[in-house]
Amino acid sequence: MIIILLALVLMSSAHSATIVTQGRAFEKGSNHTKLLFTFKRTQTGAEPNVHVDTQFVAPDGTLLVTEEVTFAGGKVKSYLVHHKQTKQEGALEVGERLNFRYTQDGETREDSEGLPKDLVIGPTIIANIQSRWDVLMKGGTESFRFAVLDRKETVGFKFFKDDEEVREGRSVIHFIMKPSSFIIAAVVDPIHFYFWKDTKDIAEIRGRTLPKQQVDGKFKDLDPEILYTVQRT
Repeated sequence: MIIILLALVLMSSAHSATIVTQGRAFEKGSNHTKLLFTFKRTQTGAEPNVHVDTQFVAPDGTLLVTEEVTFAGGKVKSYLVHHKQTKQEGALEVGERLNFRYTQDGETREDSEGLPKDLVIGPTIIANIQSRWDVLMKGGTESFRFAVLDRKETVGFKFFKDDEEVREGRSVIHFIMKPSSFIIAAVVDPIHFYFWKDTKDIAEIRGRTLPKQQVDGKFKDLDPEILYTVQRT
C-alpha cells in the first residue's frame, strides 16, 4: 500500500525569514471534534536556500513523526522522515539521481532512479499547486513524480481543480491529487486540498498523512481532515 506522505509545508513566494504552518488533524466525519494529532512546521533561512522541520504530536504530547527537508537553489536536496510510532525511517538524497533509503525492522534497504523533471515530495505539494495555480484554475491538469519513501521510488500523480465553495464568507478552491495510473488509482484514494482563493493559502486537506492510528494493537494508515493556519514573520 502506498503511503502518501501528507506532511505539508507552505513554500511562499515571499522571501520571509520564517514561515510557520500549524495544523490540527481530526478523525474523518467527526465534524472536527475528535482531535488525532497536531503538527508544527517551521521554515527558516533565506530563499532559495531554506530548511524545514516538522513535528507531529499526539494530544497527550507524544511525538509521532519528525520530518526534515533541505533546499538548495530552490530545489530539494535531502528529505528525512522518522516514524516514531513504527520505528521506521525513510530518506531521500537528490543529486544527479534520486537515492532512496528506508529502514524497517532493523533492516535498511536502498535504491535509486533517474532525476525526474517534476519531482514532488510531501512538503512541497502545496507549493506545487500554488506555482501551477493559473493553469489549474483554467481547468488544466498538471502531472508530476511523487517520491514515496517506503517504496523507494517515485510514482506518477496529477493535480486538477474540482470545484469552488464558500466558507466563512470566503471563496475556497478544491483541488484533487490522484495517481496517474488507473491501476494505482484503484487502490489509492485521492487527496483533497482546499485553498483560500484570495490568499492561495492552504485551508484544509483530507487524505492520507504520515502519523498512524493504533487499532487493536496494530498501526493503521490514517486519512484525517486537517485544518491549517499559516504565520509569516
